[in-house]
Amino acid sequence: MTRHTATVTIQATRESGTAVFSYTVTTVAALEPEQALALLAALQPRLTGAAVLDARGTLLAGDAGLDDTALAVRSGTHTVLAAAGAGTLRGLLELDLEAVLAALDGRA
Repeated sequence: MTRHTATVTIQATRESGTAVFSYTVTTVAALEPEQALALLAALQPRLTGAAVLDARGTLLAGDAGLDDTALAVRSGTHTVLAAAGAGTLRGLLELDLEAVLAALDGRA
């Protein structure tokens, strides 16, 4: 019932010639590298190692010794690497890495 009343009110306002608009600003605070790794660990229980690097490849948090089998996702500002144990679904790990990278960059 409330939705109907609101719709009728908006329509009446439009018909009167009054401009109707909604302006919403959403800001997302970027995660710190340690927070990003904690999020990844929560999403991937079989995680065996992970790291966050800056754009130049400098280690910001995590494991320095990940090998070539680690998956990596990159943005213009960060790289997130992860290695996981047997039974891990690679596609799900990739999606989780993308989500963590977005949160790290403040795009989540």
